[in-house]
Amino acid sequence: MTSRAAAAERQAQITRLLLPYVDAPLTGDVFVRGVLPLPHPAEKVRLVVGEREARTPERLRAHETRVRDPYEVLGVLRELCTGTHLYSGDDVSTLMGMMLVQSEDPPPAPPGPDGYTLALLHGLTGPRPRGGNAPGPRLQGFLYRDVDRLRLYCDYLAPSDPYGVTGIDVRPSQPLDELITALPTLIGHQADSGGDPHCQALADLT
Repeated sequence: MTSRAAAAERQAQITRLLLPYVDAPLTGDVFVRGVLPLPHPAEKVRLVVGEREARTPERLRAHETRVRDPYEVLGVLRELCTGTHLYSGDDVSTLMGMMLVQSEDPPPAPPGPDGYTLALLHGLTGPRPRGGNAPGPRLQGFLYRDVDRLRLYCDYLAPSDPYGVTGIDVRPSQPLDELITALPTLIGHQADSGGDPHCQALADLT
């Protein structure tokens, strides 16, 4: 069983990840309209969706799913909101005036190029683990360079950073942990900026 603290942090990560979909469609004309935590030790979360104009319970639908990796939750929710799904009477009930669906989770929808990019950007801008003295990379900007090529503009969190902004070309489809681990070693790379006026140096991690 996951500890209460770990479950609460995972819940917070899921909430942060879903915030952009309050104003941008998750898929088609479906928007996120709520994220509801369940008391420990349930290890589940309820994700509320509806059309852009949906604000009242009768126009909203909640899906209950396991708390797990936030990007997997996002993929499951996108799959639940895509196409037609049939639910039995045992799967559907009412919650706070909304329809609540408690069916078995489908496999997550593939993230696609933008999903991989979103995961990487969230990984660089999310809260950092406490402890340790080494400064981490700070994301100052980004730019698509191709279908699976992204330029990150990073510097150090330390105020005494001597390097300025480094442009780092990455492939978002690469393993996320490997990319984030490698970034600090590339800050201040002594290569030329390649004509990019937005950085002092440029590194290629593709």
